[in-house]
Formats: sequence, C-alpha cells, structure tokens
Amino acid sequence: PLELSTEIVFGTTVDALPDDTPMCSSLDQYGPGVWYTVVGTGDRFEATTCNSGDETVTNFDTIISVFTGHCGELNCTLADDNFCGFQSKLVWLTEPGVTYYIVIHGDREGDFGLVVNKFTPSTTNDVCAGAQGPVFPTGDTIAGSTVGSSFDEVGECGVSNTSPGVWFFVVVRSNK
Repeated sequence: PLELSTEIVFGTTVDALPDDTPMCSSLDQYGPGVWYTVVGTGDRFEATTCNSGDETVTNFDTIISVFTGHCGELNCTLADDNFCGFQSKLVWLTEPGVTYYIVIHGDREGDFGLVVNKFTPSTTNDVCAGAQGPVFPTGDTIAGSTVGSSFDEVGECGVSNTSPGVWFFVVVRSNK
C-alpha cells in the first residue's frame, strides 16, 4: 500500500517473479513487475517514474499499468510507456474508496523511483508535445492561467497560435 506523497518510493524488479499481468491498452506487457496499491479519494492521481535530480534511480524502460478489481479479475484503467523518454507517467481520476493496483514493469529487470501523488495541472507554458493530462471529461471546469507563459510555436499540432498558452490533452474511454 502507498500513501500519496511527493517522496520517491524506491523499488526494483530485479529477482521479481514473472506474473500474468493482464493486457492494459495496446502496450506490450513484458518483464517482471512490482505491484502497489493506493485508495482513491475522488481526486486525480499521478503515478510517475519520471523523477529527476540527484535521486534518479530508474535505470530501465518502465511501463506503468493501473488496474481496479480483484486479483484474478483485474480491469485495466490505463497504462503508459515512454511519457518522458523511457520513463512513464499516468494521470487518472479516482473514485473514493476504490483500490487501484499500480504495476511497474518494463523491457527488463531494473531499479526505479516511483512517485504517486495528487495531480496538480501546471500553470506554466507547456508545449503541445508536453501537454498536461490526461484530463478526463467529467463536466468539471479545469482552471488555468497563462500568466507567466511564453509564446509557444505549435508546430506539430497543426493549428495557428499567436499568444501564450497552457496545453492539456483529453482521453475519452468507451463504456464497454
């Protein structure tokens, strides 16, 4: 079990036993994994191995997958591979009291630093490729500010832009 914190949880998949991690999106699920749980509060949570600075310990290509349900009957919430180089980052809207199973796995065994915390969108300028999110359509207003932002040449997004901006992206899931 994890508590929400900005502190890095140090872990390793070295000597972890392979398991039958269910498919979560179209990502290849390979390599041994380490499992954690966190209980939802109704807030957006972020799980990331994209840590930086002196405490960077992640030394392999990580994948983060998040599930709900019970062991043997897990349901994929979402997964990410390579959000920030070879590391991963997810943001998802939690339901109060629901247990979320987070598995860190990847292309091989290795050491990682994991942070699981409440997600706070950036209020500084983000280029299109580094947009904050995912933001899930809930009908809620997402507040932001362009104060302190600079001009962003959109380039790859293919739209005209002449002023500072803050970028977000939305993920829509089907109700299968």
